[in-house]
Amino acid sequence: MRSVVLGTLLVCLAGLAVAPAVPCASARDETPVRLEPGAAQRHMLPPGQERWTARIEVPEDALALHVAVCGTEDVDLYLKRGRAAAGNLAEDADVVSRGSSLRELVTVTKTTDAKVREGTWFVTVENPRAERVGTGIEIVALLDRPGGPESILPGGEFVGALDTDTRSLALKSFVPTRARSLVLEIEGAEDRTVRYELRGPSDTWRAGHAPRRIVVARAESPPGEYTLKLERSVADGTKTAVRVRAFWVYEDGAGMSPGRVPILRAGEPLTVGLGGDWHPVLRRVQIPIERSVSGFEVEAENGAGADVDLYLRRSSPIATGAGDADYMALSTGPRERLLVGGIRELPKGTYYLEVVLVDGCGPVSVTLRMRTIPLRAGRGTWGDTDPPLLVPGAWINGKVGAGLPGVTWYRMRVPAGTVSLHAVLYGADAPLDLLLIRRTDGSIMRRAMSPRVDERLDHAFSEPPDTPRHFVLGVLNRNANEPEINYRLALAFDEPPGPPPDVTWPPVMDTEGLNPDERVAAGTVEITVKGDAGGSGACVTPDGLILTCRHVLETAERGGPVQQNGILVAFPSRFDTAPTQAFLARLVHEDEAKDLALLQITTDVFGRRLGKDVALPTVKLGDDEALRLGSPVAVCGYPAEGSAHARTPVVLTRGAVAGLEREGGSLRWVKTDAWIGLGHSGGCLVDAERRLVGIAAATLGPNDALGLAVPLSAVPEGWLRTIRKRLGTE
Repeated sequence: MRSVVLGTLLVCLAGLAVAPAVPCASARDETPVRLEPGAAQRHMLPPGQERWTARIEVPEDALALHVAVCGTEDVDLYLKRGRAAAGNLAEDADVVSRGSSLRELVTVTKTTDAKVREGTWFVTVENPRAERVGTGIEIVALLDRPGGPESILPGGEFVGALDTDTRSLALKSFVPTRARSLVLEIEGAEDRTVRYELRGPSDTWRAGHAPRRIVVARAESPPGEYTLKLERSVADGTKTAVRVRAFWVYEDGAGMSPGRVPILRAGEPLTVGLGGDWHPVLRRVQIPIERSVSGFEVEAENGAGADVDLYLRRSSPIATGAGDADYMALSTGPRERLLVGGIRELPKGTYYLEVVLVDGCGPVSVTLRMRTIPLRAGRGTWGDTDPPLLVPGAWINGKVGAGLPGVTWYRMRVPAGTVSLHAVLYGADAPLDLLLIRRTDGSIMRRAMSPRVDERLDHAFSEPPDTPRHFVLGVLNRNANEPEINYRLALAFDEPPGPPPDVTWPPVMDTEGLNPDERVAAGTVEITVKGDAGGSGACVTPDGLILTCRHVLETAERGGPVQQNGILVAFPSRFDTAPTQAFLARLVHEDEAKDLALLQITTDVFGRRLGKDVALPTVKLGDDEALRLGSPVAVCGYPAEGSAHARTPVVLTRGAVAGLEREGGSLRWVKTDAWIGLGHSGGCLVDAERRLVGIAAATLGPNDALGLAVPLSAVPEGWLRTIRKRLGTE
């Protein structure tokens, strides 16, 4: 996999499920309900009931106790050891949390004024408006114990360091039933040497390079306790300082910081803070549209030159970011403009805006301005004028990237009776996405957002249009770090377009006249699976059997699900550019113990099967038993980094056999000092005659000094028989 290093410590973390809702405790209850750490309890305080109390048993070795309450109305929180606080709660309690927020949090540790000690602690929730309204509450307690993860709850912050001695940190947080999502902001992990693993209830799991923001949306993830593991993949003696903050976002959009979601109205500028010590990197704003307009425009401007993006959804808050937004503005400059609307009247109602600080640092002060667009103004999501018209079947050249808008728009005229439309990107410098936009209101009706460079969008109409209709297609760049990206684009109706007529298809190299190193590189493929994971592979038969590592196919990180079909395979068409994602493959065999997999190319990316006259470049099979210490070898693959774009050309490095290791009489590992980079997993280890003798798997040592390869002799005999039969050597 592009990011797997064998030296990385992988720790299995178990999630805790949410306890069932507990019946409401009445004011006559003499014994407070017991609150179990790590399990939420929900209660209703009806009008007239001012207080509710629960007890928590704290063990002798406890390092910290955290209690958080989330209410439908403003609530206050009090904590006392030995007995419940009484009378004037603010004076009697050991710890108090009172504010105007929907959530309150108290924490006691070994260093706070009220120190955590063994015994029974009582938590009291008070409804200041009990005489007028009732409130529903959800309460949770978390205990920190020796050797376990530290807790971080909404409004809390954790600061730590990852270095040679401490390569991993573990934190736990909680998603209550009423919260729409938990947001964890991570600072200090921007150099991609820090990885994360998040586990929660019901086998919820995700992992990867530590992002600036992790959103645990309740629509996709159950409420309960979540454990976050941060881990540094290298141990080079340097230190990485990491800061993590936690926020809840409620069903009505409130949260992130105390108080309700601010409202943005036409002619009334609104300033929000992002990043830094006091603000999240994401803020939510409501925009009410109460009269007839063609659309509206939102501008976000900051004086710090920071990159701020805008996401917007109609009728309900955004749950999953780009995949859930009806409208987006993703340019890379300090001034962002979001146009909302189409050729018809925009539906009235509340629109929910997310303002996101892309680099995750700050602090940044962002001023938002909104103005409405009158009816029949001739403007839409795509800008001030209609975008250029795409001619079906014709390939055009375009570009998107730094200094340009985040989306390049095109207009499509769909004939009456059209069953489906198909848009294809080809030859892009880096991964791009496609958006299909309604011309009526300018909202997104379909999106293609995958790790594919040559992206494809297919849309089937539930009912073919009776008359010609117009839609808008957007080419989207979600990576603000990419320079200008060039691409080719084609549109077709009822069946996908074919490849550009001036392109030799399939785009693979003719190995005639190549030297031995170049022949190996020509048969080394790049593999891409969902979630932008993947690695390298070795094509070993002309009809597309590919040997690779099993973990390359895991769609998150080690331990994630293995992708079975639709695996993208790219061969180099030249050695100084990234390979062309030309084929799709399926998993034929896998061996988890040996970390091996065998793939079969099924079709090209246009859905066509390989013709019998197509002979793909291959790497010849060798004999790993002939290897000795010091035998010259080379490694060929696609490193995850080292290019101006997200993908790199093929890389071949030379070295020698540094070690051989046997298990049960069979060769298990070949160790080499030939460089194996992140992304090389699954690539070729070849001998002096440039024959395949192993599959690159991982690295060893604090500086990745040695590479490990699975020897060819470890490939299951049945797989080898299939390969030899295809080659005609058996």
